[in-house]
Amino acid sequence: MAPGPPAASRERVRESVNWLENRDRTLNSVSTEAVMEYRSGEQRVKARERIVAARPGLLRIEALSPLGVAAVVAAHGSELEVYTAGNDTLVRAPATAEALGRFARIPMAPSSAVALLMGLPPPGTQLSLHPIFAVRDNDFTLIGYPADNGTEREFGFGGGELRMVRERGRDRHIRYEVRYSDYRNIGALMFPYRVEADFPATSSSINLRYERPIVDVAVSPSLFVLKAGPKTRELRLRDTDGAPLAPTS
Repeated sequence: MAPGPPAASRERVRESVNWLENRDRTLNSVSTEAVMEYRSGEQRVKARERIVAARPGLLRIEALSPLGVAAVVAAHGSELEVYTAGNDTLVRAPATAEALGRFARIPMAPSSAVALLMGLPPPGTQLSLHPIFAVRDNDFTLIGYPADNGTEREFGFGGGELRMVRERGRDRHIRYEVRYSDYRNIGALMFPYRVEADFPATSSSINLRYERPIVDVAVSPSLFVLKAGPKTRELRLRDTDGAPLAPTS
């Protein structure tokens, strides 16, 4: 049997985890325009977006067109709202991974999506515990930690920065893998301008190229609550026992 990768030194692990913990303590929000590329089977979508994300689970994604904002997806608390300008329709749904995947192409709970858009550990990662494993391959260090939902989170570090986050379910299958690259100094800290995510369960991927991200901007909670106009058609969708989202009124 071929030997496995060598164990990472205690010093290297501590340095990597300190980097992640410091970022987790200091980074609270990001606002940026981005070029989004989505793939699922034969479907290919490329669009410009404006993204505002604030911890723990506030998210607003605007799909931009030459004429302005074509659609808005906003998450706050347990609610997800979607406004489509073309038909002046506002849809409200539970803020689940299924709904965010359907409307924003990110099949994750909003709090996890917010963390991963900013290069932070997903909620529930138990960094205070001893790592499950820590291995190295030259400059790359891979460290595994348990999460409070029974899954396992793997963090890959290279060049002193977070390069990858991966989650495995109880069955050891990969739920998602997010990769970070093109780190740039934006004044307050180094920030990745490229985020690439794969979701095996939905056979989909999304790539984001950020443009001029601004971190820790003051954002009002009202930004993440969409209001209907006088002629807006409103729909409420439900998600019961894993059933597909469907109109209830």
